[in-house]
Parts: sequence; C-alpha cells; structure tokens
Amino acid sequence: MYQPYVATHKKWDHVGNLTPNVEISEGVRPAEELKPAAYLKLVRFDKYLEDYFVVSAGKVVALDGNNDVVPAGLRLQATNFLALWTAGVASGGTVTVQDVLTYCRTSANWAGDNYTAYDSIDLQQGIIDINAPAVLNAAGATVENTELVVESFFDVTIGGMAYNLGNLTAGQLAGAKASVTAIDQSLSVSYPIGIAPFNYFRWAGGDGFNPAQYNLHNYNMQHQVTVLCDYYIELPRIDDKGDIVFTGLAVLHDASLDLAPGDFLTYDEDSDMVAGGSSCMDIVGQAWKIDTSFPKDYLDRVRTAYKGLGDLDKMPGSANAGLPDNVSYAGGTAAKGVVRINLINR
Repeated sequence: MYQPYVATHKKWDHVGNLTPNVEISEGVRPAEELKPAAYLKLVRFDKYLEDYFVVSAGKVVALDGNNDVVPAGLRLQATNFLALWTAGVASGGTVTVQDVLTYCRTSANWAGDNYTAYDSIDLQQGIIDINAPAVLNAAGATVENTELVVESFFDVTIGGMAYNLGNLTAGQLAGAKASVTAIDQSLSVSYPIGIAPFNYFRWAGGDGFNPAQYNLHNYNMQHQVTVLCDYYIELPRIDDKGDIVFTGLAVLHDASLDLAPGDFLTYDEDSDMVAGGSSCMDIVGQAWKIDTSFPKDYLDRVRTAYKGLGDLDKMPGSANAGLPDNVSYAGGTAAKGVVRINLINR
C-alpha cells in the first residue's frame, strides 16, 4: 500500500555532554591568584607589623612577565631606560657597562618624574637585621644602592656573551671593555590592569602557601593580593609631588590644575594617575567630579587634640583646617581638593 507521508521522530539523548562553565567571578576584583613581585622596592614601613609595603593603595598596577603584580609605572621606566641606554652609547667607540649604568642612574639624565631606584634601606635589609631578608632584584642578585629596579629587566650582549644587567659581578663590570652589541628586555611589563585596592606588603617568599619557602618561616601577612578593576574611587589632587607628606601615597597628579570632569586618565612613572592617554590600552579611568568644597560640616571648628605631633597625626579638625586625611597626607589644599574617578576599560 502506498503511504505518502513518513513521519520523522525526535530521538532523545539525556546522556549528552554539558557545555563547560565560562564564569569565574565578577570583574570588580577578579578572582585570580596574584602576588606582588618579590623584587619590588620597599616603599613605606608599617610600625605596627614591623614590615614594609611595596605598593600603596590606589597605585596603578600591571603584570610582569612572571604574572606577578608590579606598579604599572615600571613599564614606562623600562621603555625610557632603553632609550637612555641607547643615548649613552650613541657617541660610539668603546664604553664599559659601568659607564652606561652610571649614565642611566644619574638623576639629571631622567626626564619627568623620579624613577624607582633601590636605596640604602633596601641594601641594608638582611645586614643590620637578621629578621629582614635581603632585597633581591629581578635577576635574583642582592641590590646595589642607586640601582634602578628596571635594570634587571634587561640582558646585554658583550663580546658574544649575554649578561643580565642586574647580575653582573664587579669583575665582569671592570672587564667589560667591548662595546655592547645588543640589549634586550628579558622581563616584560604589561599595560595597566587596574589599581591596588589596599597596601601590598613585601612578598613573604615562595608560592605563598609553603612555609618552607617563606623568607621567615612563621610570617606571611598576605598569601595573595587582588586588583581593583571596575569601581568608583577618590584620590587627592596635587600639582607638586614634593608636597606629599605620606610616603608612597597614591595621588592624581594635575600639574597645571586644569583637569576637567570627563577627562580621561592614564598613569605616570610613579604609577599615579594623570590626565591623558593616547590609546585605550593606556587609559585607566575618567574623571567625574572635582570636589573642592572643603571644609564640610564645620569640621574645621572641631577641636583636634594635637600638639607637638607630626603632620600625619593631624586628624581632620582644627589641626588641619578641616581637610580630609587623604588631602592632608598629600600636602594638598581645599582649592586642589579631591577627584572622583570611574575606573574604565579594565
């Protein structure tokens, strides 16, 4: 018998494969296992915990080639270091590595903001205090006074041999008479990924979990850190970083005091925010409001118990004309005020 219609039936398979999950966390503070790079310069001593911070809250941060968190300004410093190195040997002839390092370490040759260099505090760690392990650079060598942090990001070729600038011995420096034939950045720094939402302590050592790898077996203040990527924040606005009272404080550096709401913000060598940004990869935020209406709530008329103490002990009140602590710590004024910023593109 002829049947003009043949039915097609759906077949059920309830033992198929599930699509893997793609979600990890919200993007405000991505749930990533991060740690500050072990070679960062010591920035500020915390008296209560007797340890050093290496990154202050509010500083713009990035990732180095090892996926460790570093101040984003090191990216700019590395770029300029390479340019200065080139300038130092541009005259031709035979030069020593020490000649060029001396040139690069001389502050007069650095344009703009100060670049991060290890100092006597970093050098003395592990010498004057057995409970303070020595600071090592990115090459794993004990740092020198005035050594730039980014030096150990580079390898140089001398006489056909490759050397890391941060790991050259005194003998190698004295004997390096041949011209440098090549310089390569062996440790990269990414574009900015966000800001530090809190102070980062000096890294405790190892992977952050195994006490056998710690610098001090019984001490680890932060086994991980996080990065703030999408938030509304506030920074004090200053035009002169020399006025900052609190070492390492994150600020909005507005040299001409002409920042306007809506201006895009990028970062400088100190990992502080500044107006500008030539591409979306460099832009970290957008200024929304510049608040100069201080003092508020008659706070300047509140009697502050302050006499004979330091500037950082001037709590908001009569001691500091009613200014909030972030403005006081920055050495700012009511007229400079604070800037509220929307972190974007992260």
